[in-house]
Amino acid sequence: MNHDADMGCPSPNDGIMGSKTSGWSTCSVDSMHSLVQNTAQAGCLTTTDVSSALAMELSVKWPGMIYTNDEICEFKRGPGYRFRKFPLRKNAHTTLSSCSLYSCINMNVNSTDYSIMFNYPTPADGSYCGPEMVCSSKLLGGVSQCIYWNNTGLDLSLFEVVPGGWSDWGPNTTCSRTCGTGIIYRRRTCNNPKPKNSASCEGNEYESVLCNTQACDNDPDDESELLIARASETCATLKANRVYEKLGLSASIYGDFGEQFNPYDDYGRCEVRCKSHYGHSGYDYYQRFGLLPDGTPCQSVGDYENIVLGLRSGRYGQYGRCVQGYCQMFGCDNVSGTKAKDECGLCGGTNTTCNVVTGVFTERVTRNTRKVVDNLPAGSFNILVYFYYPSTDNALELYTLEDMLVKTIVYEHLTNPFNYAGGYWYGSYYKKFLYTEGPLSRPVVIKYYQRGSHPNLGVHYAYSLPLDNCTGSCGSYGTWNQTLCGCQCNAGYYGAACDTTCNKICNNGMGLKSTECGCDCQGKTYGSTCECRYPFKGKDCQDCKIRTCKNGGTFNSTACRCSCPQGYGNLDCSSSCKDKTDTTTCVINVGKGWCESKNEQMETDCYMSCGLCVPDPTTVRAVTQPSTIGGGGQSITTILSTSIKNDAAFDNSQKSSSENDGLTLNNAVVLHVPLLLLVNVLFWLLLSDSSQQLL
Repeated sequence: MNHDADMGCPSPNDGIMGSKTSGWSTCSVDSMHSLVQNTAQAGCLTTTDVSSALAMELSVKWPGMIYTNDEICEFKRGPGYRFRKFPLRKNAHTTLSSCSLYSCINMNVNSTDYSIMFNYPTPADGSYCGPEMVCSSKLLGGVSQCIYWNNTGLDLSLFEVVPGGWSDWGPNTTCSRTCGTGIIYRRRTCNNPKPKNSASCEGNEYESVLCNTQACDNDPDDESELLIARASETCATLKANRVYEKLGLSASIYGDFGEQFNPYDDYGRCEVRCKSHYGHSGYDYYQRFGLLPDGTPCQSVGDYENIVLGLRSGRYGQYGRCVQGYCQMFGCDNVSGTKAKDECGLCGGTNTTCNVVTGVFTERVTRNTRKVVDNLPAGSFNILVYFYYPSTDNALELYTLEDMLVKTIVYEHLTNPFNYAGGYWYGSYYKKFLYTEGPLSRPVVIKYYQRGSHPNLGVHYAYSLPLDNCTGSCGSYGTWNQTLCGCQCNAGYYGAACDTTCNKICNNGMGLKSTECGCDCQGKTYGSTCECRYPFKGKDCQDCKIRTCKNGGTFNSTACRCSCPQGYGNLDCSSSCKDKTDTTTCVINVGKGWCESKNEQMETDCYMSCGLCVPDPTTVRAVTQPSTIGGGGQSITTILSTSIKNDAAFDNSQKSSSENDGLTLNNAVVLHVPLLLLVNVLFWLLLSDSSQQLL
């Protein structure tokens, strides 16, 4: 029996190691597999300049010319490990070459070590890195470079080129999740034949379909938060399986929370960086901890800049999801591939089920003036308006038919859409676009505002209209406009039906008050125009800024924040529980009602004073009642309480709809304050001129 062959040792005919005359004299002691898995000897596979008792003469072909990177990873770590290049960072000060820093990753899905990645500085000499190019550490003192064949010193006839070919498809997996969007996939392998001195096979290694797309109970609506939640799932699993120790890291410094490794390419988007309690330091900066779970968004469905790019490029309705560590594009049919929506919004359509209107507004606009780009009829949908150049002197605006301004996109990025005319409008001042899916319930006017001296280089617009002609009528205060499919109101009348004399726009889907010209702000909105009450956001303020809690916090969906353990504050329990500004200033601002009307600012600066932390078991409950303390129309009546309830979450959704700074709060606001702060409050009240009203 040939012991070498039995153990998987390469044939002498491969000519990868040993002398040209004696063949595999050194390899005959053990197999290549055992050799490479032996840490003391593994270096001989990846270097051509070995000076030790273990040295082997490298001759004829280099390792990467014989074995694929996946095979070399299996030699190093064991069956099921695969090569994974390092995700390059955009605009990095130093660019990693294709012959630098890679990982061998455990892709055995049933292993407790699944997705663990071991870093290595350079691929094996001879690894393919470009047409007629290989990695080599011979030329620059051990620093691996991508060099041309004719610079290797090898006989060029040794560089056999074999393009890779795909195997047959394997069986389908079961769904990777029971909720929150999982993946069913099947895989094929680039080994039929395996590539030599050639790139890997073209096309996707996986065919996938989404499954169990209903959200899990605690899934955030915001996809950036969902990404954090899924990354934290991976970190918690790695910690439970004691993977940190295998990577040479101290598990005690890492929590069960993580983040996307980087958003720059198809590798980094689906990798996880687990976060330590002390922030990242140099030793783990390049450590890739694991993979995001299959089905995690990696090119956000809610990223409306991607929607804009999709509409421009014919990829509307496509989006990315992680599949076995790669960001794979899915079509509008939820199947991996390139199926897109047409401009009528039909998946796989051909723009025949609607009328598509496109144009470019090129009129000259003088400084500090505006002109109409187009009038959008009611029923318009898939509306996109944009211009290319990055001037800060120009803006897009949205008006009513009665020439009332609805929104100017200036110095903002509308991650929180505004609700008007039946559409949720997204836009960016710096990217210069407005977008809504629609359809519009009433006509809308788009204007171009020339704020500075930069000329109009062309404003592009596109939208779709239903094929059916619209019909309608107006009351005695308006005239039906068949072209715009809406009512043209008489002077002094407003609204889609011209039935009100109130010239006001309310945000987040809120209506007008019946008895006065003002907004009827309900639920999670406040102020004169119904802005989202912090920390709510999203469509009609129905989403939360965070849903992932740190330091043992528990998410409170009613309050839209985490209920934190003693000593921690902030929305996600990431900060220590103390006022960041001096106590006196915080107390004064509490008296002005700023916990309610300027709650985002107070959240940042005055945790304790606004009752957002419980640093001491002995607490005081302060209930606000109408009065005139601090010039804000309010007072503070303190009620001693021995309650030790840890209900630190400040439930903004239960508060009244205050208007602006200093407005009276109609409902009680519950604040938790330590006794020392109570003394400060009482002392301040006694010194205040207005305190006599309280006494």
